[in-house]
Amino acid sequence: MWTHPDTKLLFMGGEFGQTSEWDFSTERQWPLLQFPFHAGLRCCVAALNRLLGSVPALKEQQFSAAGFRWLGLSHCEESVVAYQRIGQKGRFVRIILNMTTVGRTNWTPDIQGKLKWKVVLSNRIDRKQKQVQLTITSPPLAGLVLA
Repeated sequence: MWTHPDTKLLFMGGEFGQTSEWDFSTERQWPLLQFPFHAGLRCCVAALNRLLGSVPALKEQQFSAAGFRWLGLSHCEESVVAYQRIGQKGRFVRIILNMTTVGRTNWTPDIQGKLKWKVVLSNRIDRKQKQVQLTITSPPLAGLVLA
């Protein structure tokens, strides 16, 4: 979970979904990148790495309890979780994860604050959509990072 606190660890080949365990005596299975799933996973990991490097709130207090706060836990039974990563100087981002195969329509998370949010990263929302109000439609298995 790139947006969760702590150091990220990914073994060689994990960035594109290598199908066998890493072995020091063989090279990574680069031919897998010809398949859409593996190429897509590589693009997703690259986007997450860019996000981690460009959003200070995700790294400034990653080892401090002051850098993380759960939000709106009233939706946890629906397997939708929201949390805030807090950086220095009051900078923060909010993350909403729908971890089910059920979409949520006109869903309002229990998050107070700004009325409009900038979509920093989404695996399901059109990237041309620059701002969203906090009544969202969440596709199944979707992740959303808001600033």
